[in-house]
Amino acid sequence: MQGKMILDSASIIENKATLKTDSLKNAGDIRLTGNAAQLVIDSGMILQKGVLKIPEGKLLLLNADTSAMQVAPLAGIKTENPVSGKVVWRIGEVEAGSKYVIPFVNDSLEDVGIELEIVEAGIGNGYFEFITYATDTNNMHYPPVMYASYFKNPDDIVNRFWSIEAKNYTVVPSATITFKYAESDTGA
Repeated sequence: MQGKMILDSASIIENKATLKTDSLKNAGDIRLTGNAAQLVIDSGMILQKGVLKIPEGKLLLLNADTSAMQVAPLAGIKTENPVSGKVVWRIGEVEAGSKYVIPFVNDSLEDVGIELEIVEAGIGNGYFEFITYATDTNNMHYPPVMYASYFKNPDDIVNRFWSIEAKNYTVVPSATITFKYAESDTGA
């Protein structure tokens, strides 16, 4: 699909392939299913209500403008899988000071997002991949490479994992990253 996609009613889209559009505006939940599922947005997206659920596949945002992803209260993005299900934002060689907000939410629509502020621009037509998901109170379901060094005292670790990867850069940008978590992620 090319052009604009406007979802005026609460609906769920089961997408098992690539859906490409210039812009997206929703009024209900959207769910991507299947490892090959992609929602590709050329220009921008406005999540007005509901949650974009990405248990598998990816949201690919091609516009490097920091306002290309806008989210109203009671809306957000939820990734659910440590291996698949990600937000990919192609930002390329943006200026220092550019601030990207990935509006992740949990089941209660609490903000568990990521803010990425570019400190020094990278070189290349690169992109960032973002994932977050909750873990249990023993911090299980983290990627296996992390178990040995990080889990000697699980009570002092937030029960949530975030992953951010810069890819396709000749020189990777440097950035300041802010992680948000809900009270329910603290095990308190």
